[in-house]
Amino acid sequence: MKKETIALLIFIYVFAFFAGFILGQNYQEKIFEEREPINSAIYRCDDNKFIIADYFDEEVELRLSDNRLIILPQTISASGARFADENEVFVFWNKGNTAFINELDEQTFSNCIANGSASY
Repeated sequence: MKKETIALLIFIYVFAFFAGFILGQNYQEKIFEEREPINSAIYRCDDNKFIIADYFDEEVELRLSDNRLIILPQTISASGARFADENEVFVFWNKGNTAFINELDEQTFSNCIANGSASY
């Protein structure tokens, strides 16, 4: 190979490496960005389950008693606040101080009642 070709390949490799590093840093910062929720609540549900919900502008972050962390966008609802994934497989719905979760059209967290604001 000619020296120019080798130099060009080295330049492309170095450029791609640093571009990936910078893009990765920006993505990582966004993931771990500290945000203050608008509101938070702890819901106690049937079967000794619980939901910790942090409400943000147009989305909710849920920490479930089975150790799952789920972030859902807000969707249209006739009453209360409804949050669902893109395919409506996972739906969190709350109205007043009550909530429930449907997964694959089955209610997995039932009769959930908020017992105050979340603080941790």
